[in-house]
Amino acid sequence: MTSAIPTLPRSCLALPGLAHLQPILHDLNETAQWPWSGTTNERWEPEAAGVGYYRFKSVGSGKCLNVKGGGVADCTQVIQYTCVTDGAPNDVWLPVWETPIN
Repeated sequence: MTSAIPTLPRSCLALPGLAHLQPILHDLNETAQWPWSGTTNERWEPEAAGVGYYRFKSVGSGKCLNVKGGGVADCTQVIQYTCVTDGAPNDVWLPVWETPIN
């Protein structure tokens, strides 16, 4: 698996604006749901971070998928941020596999 793909067909989690540019390597770049095209700004490499848990590293920037400020409220921004060696609580994810609704 090299991409986190939402339930909408042919969409992905991306770092908008990085598709044809030199990757922006600073922290706090926001992610967005984006039409899938296969570029590096849309690809995320999973890394094991404990039993069943993963962190996702951007292929384009090398930064980790992170919940900004460790927020737990609805609509909290999901950003890229410097990966922490053993994983910060807000950059470790537990994938939940669901059957798509037809």
